[in-house]
Amino acid sequence: MANIINAITTGTGGISTTADSSGAIQIQTNNGTAAMTIDTSQNVGIGTTTPGSKLQVNGVIQSGATGTDGQMQFLRSSDGSAV
Repeated sequence: MANIINAITTGTGGISTTADSSGAIQIQTNNGTAAMTIDTSQNVGIGTTTPGSKLQVNGVIQSGATGTDGQMQFLRSSDGSAV
């Protein structure tokens, strides 16, 4: 568990927080799914609760552009080599 910040979209609305002694910070969606975690090593994880580096994103990363122009994709195979 972590220090949890959770947006509330039902009832009175707003933000709720809960905490434990782990020192990590976690932002969750309204249904309790972890959206972002900052651990005690200052590693940031998006889509993961256990980031293994300064920034770890599990999922598709896309620039603000739409269509095929301006999009960037970074792909790595399971062995860590660039694809």
